[in-house]
Amino acid sequence: MKVAAYIRVSTNKQDLSMAAQRDLIERYAAYREHEVVAWITDPDTSGKVPIAKREGGAQMLALLESGEAHGVIVTKLDRLSRDVPDFATTLARFRLNGWTIAALDLDIDTATANGEMIANMVINLSQWERRTISERTKTALAELKRQGKPVGRPSKTDLKGEVVNYITMRREEGARISQIARELNEAGHTTAHGNQFYPSTVAKLIERVTTRSGS
Repeated sequence: MKVAAYIRVSTNKQDLSMAAQRDLIERYAAYREHEVVAWITDPDTSGKVPIAKREGGAQMLALLESGEAHGVIVTKLDRLSRDVPDFATTLARFRLNGWTIAALDLDIDTATANGEMIANMVINLSQWERRTISERTKTALAELKRQGKPVGRPSKTDLKGEVVNYITMRREEGARISQIARELNEAGHTTAHGNQFYPSTVAKLIERVTTRSGS
């Protein structure tokens, strides 16, 4: 099978070097008798950037869409996606187009029966997790409403509203900032500017609430 090898080194450089990733991919390709038709790199690129918006990522997708490659090999899941839910979306897109993915760290290769089975488990788990997060968020917001707390969308200057109340409640429960940001996005909430929530966004809101509470 003709495949593209995708190599990305994160901005903090605390992962496998490009040379180490290439070595692992070469060994795997030889074992599976794949032909690597392109070596695509995205150095110093954050995993938060969507694949299509990365220079190398766009090149990789173009190769797949043109039929020059039929699959992709990466050394680690996070080379393509930053987390399992995001990877599940990528898997679904590849399946729809008949492309394969091999993520060596998870022993997933959708060109094999076992790899396809694991991929199905990842997708199903992600779907279940999204539904669970959505249901939990709706339940928590309903409880805030029952307590008489504001549930309107907060503006840039008003720190009240369901989002801020939800963040405060989840922090009191011990939830991580990254987890809260993800839950808000899964529930369809956006920032006052209409953007998705990032951990840094949630952290700033917490800081503002804390500052205002202490004043």
